Amino acid sequence: QEVASPMISTQKINMALAAQTIYLEKLQKVLKDDLTETESKIKGDGNVDTILEKQLKRLQGEVNFISKCVDLHKTEPIPTDYELNLNKSKAGKSIPFGDLKNGFDPMPRRLVFLPLAGDNLKLIFDILHRLEGKNPLVGYHEAKMFDVLAQIQLIIASAGNEPEPKKNGFEQLSKALKAIGDAVKLVGNIPENAIEKAAVYRYGRLCYTIHRTYKSNNIPVPKEHLKKVEKAVSLLEPIA
Repeated sequence: QEVASPMISTQKINMALAAQTIYLEKLQKVLKDDLTETESKIKGDGNVDTILEKQLKRLQGEVNFISKCVDLHKTEPIPTDYELNLNKSKAGKSIPFGDLKNGFDPMPRRLVFLPLAGDNLKLIFDILHRLEGKNPLVGYHEAKMFDVLAQIQLIIASAGNEPEPKKNGFEQLSKALKAIGDAVKLVGNIPENAIEKAAVYRYGRLCYTIHRTYKSNNIPVPKEHLKKVEKAVSLLEPIA
């Protein structure tokens, strides 16, 4: 709730990230302990208990799910002590370089790992698109937000073998690719500064991630996506 307010600070974000990590790691430990206990019960009993076997399979899926979530959400805290009033920022004509460097850049960089901070991210990207629309940094962060949401949905889909999370996951990946694709259009064919190169690298990684996701789900890779992979390779070759 604190992180979702218009008055946001790096301290709030760091605290939310730490709390989320602690919760996930504690849940991971509880599930691993339950899994170990269930495994020992099965090994110690000569008879096959179908209920215990079902419990073991469920726990293995839950442990894998939480482990992937823990890995996905690990990120460094923001080093700069900074406050930002998102409501005031909406009225601005441009974002000063100091605000962009100390506030708008590091905040989305970490907020994308907090799925419950959607209200903040919506405000931030609304501001950035209107005031910094020519800056590839906007699409760079927005793509990561959609990518994280996609990975969460795909983790859920793999744990429960459910079609809806898988569908949502692919939709989020599509949004991520569009966001970073728009950023790459701003860069052109020859990326020069660090931000432009970072956008191209993210575009390449995302193209590869989507290609791998199609393959791992036994879905034929669309020709349109193969063209995007080729484009990514052509952009990456000069700066590799």
